[in-house]
Amino acid sequence: MRTEGFLTCLTIFETGCSTLTIYVAGRLNVDYILTLRTPLIRGEKALADTLTIDYGGSGGNTATAIARFLKKPKNIRFVGCVGDDEHGRDYINLLQREGIDTALIGIMQGVPTGRAIVLVEEDGITTVISYRGANEVCRITLDKLDDMKMLVVTNPPLSIAYELIERALEHSSSVIVDPSHGWSSLNPVSYTHLTL
Repeated sequence: MRTEGFLTCLTIFETGCSTLTIYVAGRLNVDYILTLRTPLIRGEKALADTLTIDYGGSGGNTATAIARFLKKPKNIRFVGCVGDDEHGRDYINLLQREGIDTALIGIMQGVPTGRAIVLVEEDGITTVISYRGANEVCRITLDKLDDMKMLVVTNPPLSIAYELIERALEHSSSVIVDPSHGWSSLNPVSYTHLTL
């Protein structure tokens, strides 16, 4: 679970943040991290020295960073999806151990939990190959969100992002968006309370 980068950003919210109900929406992946012994050349075989299996995805990393920074408060709710498989169940259990509410994590039947193959070369250059799996077909019923005071959107499906943002602004909630590459249609001018 890679959380370091987001912790610095959280310092601006430290005062009073532990009493807010924070919704985090994004992807949940299982990461296969290979440290390569030989250079990565397209069309050629490469050898790896180590294989590490970890839980990642920008959504999961962000929610975990917030929970650890705020010392496991009971007011962080995650919105996203996993597959109906062992990895998905393990990820939900991991988030729960971090103190994160997982009631809004959908379990998608017949689709695996998202995967990422992370290839780390000797000089530190990293190549990531993503299989979105359940993240791409994520469907969640968003009912009562009246307790939302802050929304952090990383990269869920755009339809979920739009619905969450609209619901957050109805409640005058703070909204933080880290746009995905495919989000060129998201117009921040339409959302005056948006932080990008």
